[in-house]
Amino acid sequence: MGVFLKRANTRTELAAMLIHDIRSPLNSLLAYIQLLLNNTFGELNEGQQNMLEKAMVLGDQTLDMLEDMNEVYKSEQFAFTLEKETFRISRVIDQAMLNLWVQADQKDIKIKKELSDKFPLIKGDAFQIQRVFVNLIENAIKYSPEGSQIVISAAQKDKRMAEFSICDNGGGIPEDKLKSIFQKSYRINDTASF
Repeated sequence: MGVFLKRANTRTELAAMLIHDIRSPLNSLLAYIQLLLNNTFGELNEGQQNMLEKAMVLGDQTLDMLEDMNEVYKSEQFAFTLEKETFRISRVIDQAMLNLWVQADQKDIKIKKELSDKFPLIKGDAFQIQRVFVNLIENAIKYSPEGSQIVISAAQKDKRMAEFSICDNGGGIPEDKLKSIFQKSYRINDTASF
């Protein structure tokens, strides 16, 4: 038991150290991007400016995720707190789509958002909910054929519940695998399409 705990502690310390060390090159990368955005080395055209601004947003989000991971490893309970706020879900979905537009574009996949402007505000951790959308949309892109479409839609079930759907043209998850998809680190064989 003592050896197991020692190994677990060593892994935790190593993970925390790696998370800390990743911040440094990432901060440097963002600093380089900021220099370009400031036109330090010459004027940028509108497209270049747009791409670099998107890169800055994604870099900042990556730093936020590293901070979350660091909090998890620092906590004896291996838990993290949710930062609850009231927000528009369309903003969160737009940000998730921004994370993945390059992957979608490479496969000529169109992502369509079907969401009413009058959809009620949501209370929760916007960043963590965004991570869920990123994961689901990323899977939809990965397993959808080229030139297809992904549709994100939402329906309000009652005052306290909303249902979101991400529909793609992939093969679907085999029925016998459905019970396993929420297991940590579970992966369906890459040869299967869903």
